[in-house]
Amino acid sequence: MYKNELDRFESFIKGKADELEFEYNPADWSALEQKLPKASPQGLTNTGKFWLGAASVGLILTAATVYFVNMPSEVENNTLSQQEVTVVSVEEPTKTVTETAQPEEETLVHAPENINEENITPERVEVLPTVNPPEVSTASQPLPREKVVPDVTEATSRTIPPAKASLEILPFHQQFCVGEVIEIEGKASGKITWLMDDKQLSTGETAKIEDLKPGKYSVTAKVGDTYQTKTFEVIEPPTALPVHVSKEYVRGWPIHQFRINEFSGNKVTWKINGENLPSSNGMELNHTFLKAGQYEVIAEVTNLAGCTTTSKEYVRISNEEILLAPLAFTCNDDNLNERYIPESLKHLEEDFTFEIYSKINGALVYKAVNDRAGWDGVDYSSGQICKTGEYTWKVVVKTTDGQLQFAGNLLLFR
Repeated sequence: MYKNELDRFESFIKGKADELEFEYNPADWSALEQKLPKASPQGLTNTGKFWLGAASVGLILTAATVYFVNMPSEVENNTLSQQEVTVVSVEEPTKTVTETAQPEEETLVHAPENINEENITPERVEVLPTVNPPEVSTASQPLPREKVVPDVTEATSRTIPPAKASLEILPFHQQFCVGEVIEIEGKASGKITWLMDDKQLSTGETAKIEDLKPGKYSVTAKVGDTYQTKTFEVIEPPTALPVHVSKEYVRGWPIHQFRINEFSGNKVTWKINGENLPSSNGMELNHTFLKAGQYEVIAEVTNLAGCTTTSKEYVRISNEEILLAPLAFTCNDDNLNERYIPESLKHLEEDFTFEIYSKINGALVYKAVNDRAGWDGVDYSSGQICKTGEYTWKVVVKTTDGQLQFAGNLLLFR
């Protein structure tokens, strides 16, 4: 194995030496010839040949060493550059010559071809650890500054605080009534969370609040770390209790009076069967019912906060009640209830027709126009006294708007 490595090395040296070209100087060769022993006419002896071969090998090794020292780039690219040859010595019978590779000027001497290689014995080849090329100092040559791209995300999170969310509770009426559905709207750059009494109501642009008792409340809108709070008040509704007080007659017509006994508002609106009616002082309503039937009397009371309370009362009006017509009369000459006529007709200013019919056979027994005396119980056509029994009456009143008709029943007692 040692011989094979030496052969590879020698082949490498020879190849590199052949690639080099050196200037030929005759003086150098003459000087070399002077140092060499003179050849005898008979030729060189074995000892002379040995010394000549040893000198040639030494010169070749010296030239190769100078070449490798001065051309590090080529040596580094070669596999043998990873190992350093320290000593190659050639033994002779009486003297050992040790040559160490040292940097010198490049000199190449061609050795004679008749060197006896068998007499060349390498002493040893020591392989040292690989030495990396010396580092080039950059102290005096500043390296180009590397462009540092800042971490935008990290810088932003550290130096730029997050934008504060925009939030606004839109203006709203801050007084509400009991039972009213409260809607509060907001405008924000994000999703709004609505809170009341530290409890979440809802999320979104609008908060709906229901079934609140009278009192003061606060509602808060939240977006992220942004808050806004508004207060409002729930007002107790006003009280109103209409009462059907009395009936009076004006120009023969019955006037029904309604009054509010309990009142805590500042405005009253009266309605009968949905129709708004004027009121003299707001607290009372006087009304004449000209037709029989059931009526719904409504009083709407409103306070300063706009809260309204509606109170209702139902009134049933009959024809007899409208004209104050009696239900019966006694025609017995005792001077009490001797004649029958609705009380209103006695005072009525409009023209009217009053008729009475027998309920048994439907015969007309009495008819009068604007007669305010009334029926005396005698059949007006035959002059006979009518018998005890049931009769019906009918009144037609002429008005500027047309006619009003009324009808009812009566009992005749003898």
